[in-house]
Amino acid sequence: MEIDVNEIIVKTTAYKSGHIVGFAKLQYRSLVIKFFTIREGKYENSLGNKLFVQPPSIQNKNGRYSKICYFENISLWRRVEAKIITDYLNNQKMRGSQHSEDISEEENERIAKDIEQNRGL
Repeated sequence: MEIDVNEIIVKTTAYKSGHIVGFAKLQYRSLVIKFFTIREGKYENSLGNKLFVQPPSIQNKNGRYSKICYFENISLWRRVEAKIITDYLNNQKMRGSQHSEDISEEENERIAKDIEQNRGL
């Protein structure tokens, strides 16, 4: 099955905690995947910024993180990652900030609570 990136709906949310600057939710037809993390790294990407995206993961009993889902097709993943980063940056431009430093503390707490409640999913 070939996935058309244009059919993937991306929604990003700003959230500032360490290197994490936001989260993304993907929807492809009836499949929804939440909690992709948008992070700021050291190195510039092909879009000319230092953002990268990590798929959702879960911490196991040994303290290590394992991806819950991932794209086997690297080319498809790179296109999806670019779509997520572009959506995030467009939302930040609409907010009038380069990144999410201006997000309110209350909004950060609400997002953190939502993440904590959904960890078991």
